[in-house]
Amino acid sequence: MVRFQRTNLESLVDQINAAGYGLTLGIHTRIDETIARVTDRAKVGNLYVNRNMVGAVVGVQPFGGEGLSGTGPKAGGPLYLYRLLANRPDDAVQRTLNRQDDERPLEATARPLLLKAHQALEQWAVAEKHSDLVQLAQRYAELGQGGTVRPLPGPTGRTQHLRPAAA
Repeated sequence: MVRFQRTNLESLVDQINAAGYGLTLGIHTRIDETIARVTDRAKVGNLYVNRNMVGAVVGVQPFGGEGLSGTGPKAGGPLYLYRLLANRPDDAVQRTLNRQDDERPLEATARPLLLKAHQALEQWAVAEKHSDLVQLAQRYAELGQGGTVRPLPGPTGRTQHLRPAAA
């Protein structure tokens, strides 16, 4: 547990990020601005706000994480089952996301900024006549989820969000 001066919050999160490990981070606050500042800046696989941080069973379930932490994607979540299938339609994940987006609002305000570098690559590939790269870039733009935030179902009084990292 770390107590900190409110004015040093960004510096503290940067110090945590600089450690190279990003498994889990928990914060307790009633201030929405503080929640936003931490969730936007922290580079961790699992971020808990105002709740315990008990999760996966070590050695049994993947528990997520970024950097030097974790074992890949966290067990569970709306897309977990697809990783366990030997065969699936190529568009199965996208269809699931589209169905969920029809039921709950998708927040994608950060997506255009993330796609700027991608668009520059695509323009270069067109100019250099790299048609395979152009097709891959277009497919990535269509299917990539970086910069999106999806609300997930959860218990009353708790909000859960899926926020894929930009690739």
